[in-house]
Order: sequence, then C-alpha cells, then structure tokens
Amino acid sequence: MMLSVIGSKGKLYLNNNEGEWRYWRLEDGDHIEELLPGIEGAWTWNEDYQNAFANAAGNIVSVLDGDIENASTGEEATRSINIILAFYVLNYMY
Repeated sequence: MMLSVIGSKGKLYLNNNEGEWRYWRLEDGDHIEELLPGIEGAWTWNEDYQNAFANAAGNIVSVLDGDIENASTGEEATRSINIILAFYVLNYMY
C-alpha cells in the first residue's frame, strides 16, 4: 500500500510495503524534508500490517461483547469515513 498526500503546507509519502514514511514541509515554494518523530521502528509488516484486519475485527467483537469500551466517538468515526470516502472520490476524479 502506497499513499502520497500533497497539501498547501507540505507533502506526505507512506509506503507500508517498504516501511517508508516521509514528510516534507513547504517553505517558500520548496519542499524541505523533515523527520517524523516516533515513526522509526513503530511499524512492522508481520505485527501491524499483516494482522491489521484481524486485529480490527477482534476489537469490534470485543466492543460488541462489552469487554472493552470503544476508543473513538461516533463523531470521530464519521469524520474518518468522510476522509476515506474523499480519497476514493478524488482518486476516480483525477
């Protein structure tokens, strides 16, 4: 999975297959690369990416069973879905 986001304040490049996450801030028309604190070593293919769906599904079951409380509000979930949908819509528009 690879995602590149370019905005008015900089750009972000995420490549989960390669474990590469990079950020550049925009300054006077030039992109200047900056470190992303806390990213190095925070992600692994085997533990995070490969097991992501199973972990998410297990979390949903635990919430529904009442074993844990949902970590996010309905408003946060709605905002996340809107962002995901915007990515899909923009991908098909351009």
